[in-house]
Amino acid sequence: MSRKKILKKEQLRSFQPKTIGDRINVVIADNELNGRKFCDIIEISSGNLSAIINDDSKPSAALLFRILERFSVDTNWLLSGKGSMYLTDSTSKNNVAELFGSSSQSLKDGMQETNGAIDAQLLADCIETVETVLKQIKKQWPLKKKARFIALQYEYYTDSGKNVDKKEVATRLRLVA
Repeated sequence: MSRKKILKKEQLRSFQPKTIGDRINVVIADNELNGRKFCDIIEISSGNLSAIINDDSKPSAALLFRILERFSVDTNWLLSGKGSMYLTDSTSKNNVAELFGSSSQSLKDGMQETNGAIDAQLLADCIETVETVLKQIKKQWPLKKKARFIALQYEYYTDSGKNVDKKEVATRLRLVA
């Protein structure tokens, strides 16, 4: 099995990212970085980056947060490949922590406490369910409010061990909408 290499920006047109590792590789190439510089920016070893890009390991929640914070990458795109690569709306580049407001430090602390293993599928399910329910009830929330609600849903389903329940999420959403 061949090992994946860091992409060059000119390779992006023909590259179809399928995994989180592929999408992280796209972030590196789109920002015209080499692996070493990217590792310095997000504070990981080159071995760890190689394992993630080659899908031998999953990125930790803390690592994902650093990528989001330092490159303004959209969470939904990074985890699922859906939507835009970068945050849009009125979010300023390199200020993703603002999305989580006062909870950003507790979010970072929580990621460190759990040693970071994020359940990417659960988070993607939370994001997709919230987006679907908001469309169904014809509501548009500001990005900050949506991010906080998704984070709360993720925390609830992580702590409870339950699968994401669309009816539960819809009920909670209607209560706060």
